[in-house]
Amino acid sequence: TKGQLKSSVICSLLSMFMIIILVVGFLVWFGMGVGPIVIFLLIVLAFSYDSIRNTYNLIKLGGDLIDVREAKKANYKKKQEGVATEGGGEETKEEEAKDEEAPTPATRRETLTWQSNRGQEESEAVFHIMQLERHYEATDFMCWISFIVELAAFFVYPAVALFVIKDSSLGTIFIVLSIISNIRWYMNIVTAIEETGNMDLVGGDTPEETWENKARLNNIVGSISYNKSYRGWRILMTSLGFAFIAILLTTFDSGAVSTAAAPLTYLPHGEWEYPGASLDMRYPTCTLSKLKGGFADQSTMLDFAWLAGAAYIGDNETQISLDTWFVENQGVTDLQDMVDEFRSREDPNNEIAVKFKLISVPGPEPGEKTAIIMIRGTVNQFDMLADAQLWSAAALMQWLRGIIPVGEIWTEIFPDLVSWMNAVASTSLEKVAFYKLTTKFAEELKKNSDFAYVQVTGHSLGGGLSLITGAQAQIPAIGVSAPNARISGKSYDPPIGWHDINKYGFNIIPKHDIVPKLDDVADNWQQIGCNAELSKSAGFCHFGVRSICELMHVCGSGSRPVFCECYTAYEYPPPTSLTGNQADFETLCPKK
Repeated sequence: TKGQLKSSVICSLLSMFMIIILVVGFLVWFGMGVGPIVIFLLIVLAFSYDSIRNTYNLIKLGGDLIDVREAKKANYKKKQEGVATEGGGEETKEEEAKDEEAPTPATRRETLTWQSNRGQEESEAVFHIMQLERHYEATDFMCWISFIVELAAFFVYPAVALFVIKDSSLGTIFIVLSIISNIRWYMNIVTAIEETGNMDLVGGDTPEETWENKARLNNIVGSISYNKSYRGWRILMTSLGFAFIAILLTTFDSGAVSTAAAPLTYLPHGEWEYPGASLDMRYPTCTLSKLKGGFADQSTMLDFAWLAGAAYIGDNETQISLDTWFVENQGVTDLQDMVDEFRSREDPNNEIAVKFKLISVPGPEPGEKTAIIMIRGTVNQFDMLADAQLWSAAALMQWLRGIIPVGEIWTEIFPDLVSWMNAVASTSLEKVAFYKLTTKFAEELKKNSDFAYVQVTGHSLGGGLSLITGAQAQIPAIGVSAPNARISGKSYDPPIGWHDINKYGFNIIPKHDIVPKLDDVADNWQQIGCNAELSKSAGFCHFGVRSICELMHVCGSGSRPVFCECYTAYEYPPPTSLTGNQADFETLCPKK
């Protein structure tokens, strides 16, 4: 009907409009300019060409069908009028007079009569068939060459590569699944139809039945080969594949070279401070009063956020930075020599791409010392690959839980599923199991009589490794923007349970930061704010210095020095002058 045709066209146009609005909305949210938005819109329109063409064909075809239907209706009406004329008589004239007096009921009866008698004539129908026409036919030799190349590139080479790197479990699974997939691909009638485009495999007793059977076969082939699920998975896997290749290519270019953090511009100590929000209840854990060792009940999230960031500082600058930050706590010492000696024994060829530092903090009791390990986080694409491999299975479980109805009920079995998945890829995961080295170092420090306590901290990847190390070595661990380990804990060596993570781990999580959303967070964590623009918050809220500024602004700087970057780079209010010279701040920290 005309109404159905209009609704189909409107639905098609609305779907295209919603896609365009969605794309534009995301681009505006990410802060894109007019130029990129126009380019993306042109790309969307290019990809929507088939949909636009199908909509146009639908309008044209629907109009033709309506014209055919109206013509048949007019022909039927003429026939009925002819029958009535032949009958003649006063009765016919009286009926015509009644029709003029009450046109609406007569028209309705006429329509109903025509509808009831339509089955006596042929009805109009449309059969949708897509058929491929080949203008050039490949020779048998070319087909065999193509088959051999496909087999070598997509089956033989990956299988051999997996066994060469001694990942036999994954290689065996790959061979079995590849054989099944190849049988389905090369020995499937649907594939043959898809490749040849020939619908002559079916017929019928009449032309109408033949076209109907061909249309049904075409629908079956399309539903099997190009259904929505297939297209969705293909887009998802292609996107992930391109992302992985991009990271991989830049990884080989940059390697695992250490990147030192940019120095901070500290203001004169004792002259400036952030007083903190005394009436603000946002962060009741500003002081980690239950922490054992180090500064004990005077330990703060601010100190650990700074220490986590100090792991990025160059080795030659570590002690200088410690003296600047802990200006009122003498005796905080860089122990890089102990780290170098340990690595020379455990990793003589420097094959494990993880960097960490060790400092000594006096206390908590006189004569005691606390060792604090600071693990560096992600600084290059190699570290990003490590993040992906260690937490990808847990992220997949979280994604599945989100799309499965009542997915929360399966949470308790996720650790076992991830453990089985990672067991298959144990060889590749072994290469990024950086936590084994840091855990072994922590175990050695626990046995060292020079230290009464051992703690570990880190940011990003370093924070995730800190939480794992703390749970395995059973020492306090403070992560900043750290991926969690509740789902993936059982896959580590040795495995850790969520009880261990709850007992020894604490995660500082900036709002909108996407990295701490990897894996499920344990019980002990504190969300802190982030003042970055919403369109940039996913990445900008992950910056460690921004987290330090947030904690300094809300919790107060205390006895620690403040630095200009909170104001000049991260848009926090300027600190308060303790000498009354607030006007000097713009001179000391000018905005670029």
